[in-house]
Amino acid sequence: MIELLWTNRGSVQTLAVTGLFALALVRGASPERWCAGILLTAILLARAQQLVASGFDSVWGLSGFATAGLAYFVIDLATFAALTAVALKANRIYPLWMAGVQLTALITHIAERTTAAVSPLAYAILNLSTFYLAIAFLAVGLMAHVRRSRSWGPYPNWRSGLAHSPEPTPWPSRAG
Repeated sequence: MIELLWTNRGSVQTLAVTGLFALALVRGASPERWCAGILLTAILLARAQQLVASGFDSVWGLSGFATAGLAYFVIDLATFAALTAVALKANRIYPLWMAGVQLTALITHIAERTTAAVSPLAYAILNLSTFYLAIAFLAVGLMAHVRRSRSWGPYPNWRSGLAHSPEPTPWPSRAG
């Protein structure tokens, strides 16, 4: 079973993100739609790069992953920037997690380019696992949004600013 998933990981990943994107369109709010759209765009750009670089046969595989270098770095950099922008404005926690694992992917690119001791297999596993974590964080965030919307009703999708929240806190004030 694991071998089957590993050989078809590109298709499984694409189907998972496409399904989450469709679910975000139907059940999610704008932060969920943005995050799902960013992940789907990253996958489509990576597949397009593979198609251009090595032909149609390896679009869903891993061949040439560790040597593609700059194209994947640019895709991951753009994905990190977009997720960070959403994370800074969204009234959610999970986009911060998604941006964090995307930062890990960027660091793996830098480590792979600056150190000769990084195994191409270790680089590929670490880089792929961060994207799967981002998918998992999106799924959990989407489920939390649906559950929260049912329990509390509508709530703000975006932060209005960095001003102090008018909500009471359990901690006594240290002022005065």
